Order: sequence, then structure tokens, then C-alpha cells
Amino acid sequence: MTVAVAEAIFVIHPDRKTQRTLQRILGASGTRIEIADHIEQAQRMFAQVAPRLIVVDGPALLGAAGAAFAEDAQRHGAQAFLTLLPTG
Repeated sequence: MTVAVAEAIFVIHPDRKTQRTLQRILGASGTRIEIADHIEQAQRMFAQVAPRLIVVDGPALLGAAGAAFAEDAQRHGAQAFLTLLPTG
């Protein structure tokens, strides 16, 4: 028996205000929204929830950990990434 995994939009950002704003905007689509403070936290969620769109804080994807995260997300079904650039 295969257990279906729910699909969601993942928002990965350390700032709570940004998380809430994105959750309100993206939640209007009717799609489940998963919030994570960092990429490691989001990766742990992949076992229960398949990422379809990942909205991520740009600096979080820098370096080897970010590249590994992107590959893992694609293996779990991510179809697109939206990278948020730092302001200021």
C-alpha cells in the first residue's frame, strides 16, 4: 500500500514577518503552505510533504548546503524555486 504525500508551497526564511506576509499572499491560492526557518528544517519536512514550489531566502542557497538542498528538493518533486533577494 502506498501512502500519498501531501503537496505544499514551502516558504524558507528566517524572518517571521516575511514568513507571515508570504503565507498570506501564497495562501490565497488554496495550496497548503509550509514554513521553515532554514533549509535543514525544510528538508526534514520532505518525508511528509512534497514541495511543489519553494520560496527561499537567497543567501540560504549559497554554498554546498544550498546546492545539496536544491537537488534534494527536486528529487522530492519541487517544480520551481523562487529566490528572495536581500534588500538594502
